[in-house]
Amino acid sequence: MRTFCQNPGGFVSQENYDNDLAVVNGHSYKELKSSNTNLAILCSHNFSTPFNQPISYAQKVGELTNMLANGHILCQRFGDILDGKRLYEDVTYPDSFGHSFLVLPDGSYVRVCNGQSQLFGEAYSLEDGQMRCICKNKEDLIL
Repeated sequence: MRTFCQNPGGFVSQENYDNDLAVVNGHSYKELKSSNTNLAILCSHNFSTPFNQPISYAQKVGELTNMLANGHILCQRFGDILDGKRLYEDVTYPDSFGHSFLVLPDGSYVRVCNGQSQLFGEAYSLEDGQMRCICKNKEDLIL
């Protein structure tokens, strides 16, 4: 794991690319400073057989993240973590009013094949502060 693009006094911004995919970027101004430092954290992973499409995988992760954030970027302030705020209970639940999120616990994934998305494993729908199970562990669901 490593960090890069550390930007003291910087600002987080959203950029949209192919198919309106919202991605995170950061920038700074000479005169205007924020009270934050934005940075990126990278974790390397070597994919192996049968998986050999890391770019497509990363794009799909981005699309799912955009789905969780209703077409926007999803980020959590490090200060919120230090203050003990929990991503779902203190950040995502309040943001779910008027929005619908797909929640995938660790080990669940979405497979896209021939233009069809299929969810494998446990998954939940979060809407208006209410979470309901839409797929159980060891099951699958066509999205």
